[in-house]
Amino acid sequence: MKMQLAIGLFLSCLAFGSHAQSLEQLDQRAHADKAIDLLNQLQDQVDEQAHATKYECLKAFGNSTFCGCLSSNLPVAFSFADYIAIITQSKEANGYAKLTPDTKKAYDTVPSVREKCVAQARSAP
Repeated sequence: MKMQLAIGLFLSCLAFGSHAQSLEQLDQRAHADKAIDLLNQLQDQVDEQAHATKYECLKAFGNSTFCGCLSSNLPVAFSFADYIAIITQSKEANGYAKLTPDTKKAYDTVPSVREKCVAQARSAP
């Protein structure tokens, strides 16, 4: 009888342990699903911004090749209005010194993005 009780307790512990692991796996899965949802939301925001950039660019310049390039290559930190300010104003006027290092790095890529897009627009038929 004692042996059966001991085996029963042992099996109960094993069952509880595997159940706890399953709950842990479920929790990990829930966290992964939440992270995927957040990534999808961020991607949607990036896509919306790219669309807005292309639309604003087309209103201003009317060149779909240039605007498509710009909307695909402009750092996500910047809107089309930011692009215009970066290209047409000095770093001082844009408050460059107060930007974070990551934003400065993105800011510094904008002139080369412009040159790339201008070259694409010139070579387009």
